Amino acid sequence: MYTEFVKPYFKKTDLYHKFLVSLFLIQSRIELKKGIGILIVDNGQLIGIAFFGPSHTITDLWDYLWAGGLKLIPYLKNKMLFELLKQNNLAEEACQNEAGKGTWYLSLLAIDARYQGQHLGSDLLNHHIFSYLKVKQVKKLTLITNTENNCNFYKKNGFKNFDINILGSKEHTVNNWSFIKNI
Repeated sequence: MYTEFVKPYFKKTDLYHKFLVSLFLIQSRIELKKGIGILIVDNGQLIGIAFFGPSHTITDLWDYLWAGGLKLIPYLKNKMLFELLKQNNLAEEACQNEAGKGTWYLSLLAIDARYQGQHLGSDLLNHHIFSYLKVKQVKKLTLITNTENNCNFYKKNGFKNFDINILGSKEHTVNNWSFIKNI
């Protein structure tokens, strides 16, 4: 989603990457405040990460300010940041509609590209995340993704697609799939 909605606003790749790092650090602080984070580290290198928490938590402006969102002020030009946050809220809407007692949301699962294909993502889901959720008596886990490769990965790990929509504007669109799994 970031490539489609954000990258066109940057003339230089290094500025785009700097923005992504700032945004990711802020979003990580918010996610850790509201839920659980798991890191996979190999020889001191971060190779995987997951964030998940109760679905009923909604991220708002105050969360961004608490997490250091003032650093994003330079990126308010051209309404890019507002558009990104708007599209993100639209993307998560179907999962929010599924939210209720016993439903959690997987906001991020990422494995370094050099380590993909080694079943680290599946192991993280099946041996850590699902086990934790069972102990917490969580009934369902929801998530969104914007790529077909990720859709195949989540289907392989027992998730069912329950919503598909297209996000964006006239210039930029991206597919958005919502998934759910009974724990």
